[in-house]
Amino acid sequence: RAPRPAASGARVLLVDDDPIVAAVHGQLLRRAGYLVQVCDSGREALALLERSPGGFDAVVTDHNMPDTSGIELARRIVATAPQLPVLLCSGFVDDALHAQAAAVGVRRVVPKEDAYERLAPALAAVLAGEGDS
Repeated sequence: RAPRPAASGARVLLVDDDPIVAAVHGQLLRRAGYLVQVCDSGREALALLERSPGGFDAVVTDHNMPDTSGIELARRIVATAPQLPVLLCSGFVDDALHAQAAAVGVRRVVPKEDAYERLAPALAAVLAGEGDS
């Protein structure tokens, strides 16, 4: 089995309207070696990506947010920056969400309850160019 690629300072935009979840997921990714910037809304994330289009290596977004869903945010990111991988984190993951996410170009869907174990490895796999799931 090949060694998992190191995060090596990859720049991650983390989008979550819940400050506690954002803090926990941010800390988790920082411990894995990522440089993390947090936005608390899809609108803020899109504005930041417009200002610095090459500023990030990946986006990790919550799905249920008041101003825009993670699916809509992903759709808009993929439309303007198809090379920028988007991972979706949600408290409720079912087949319909997987289908919606795949349809807009989301690379991975991670259930929030599994984020502690699965978020950093999923991000590493996507950044290494491993297949979508």
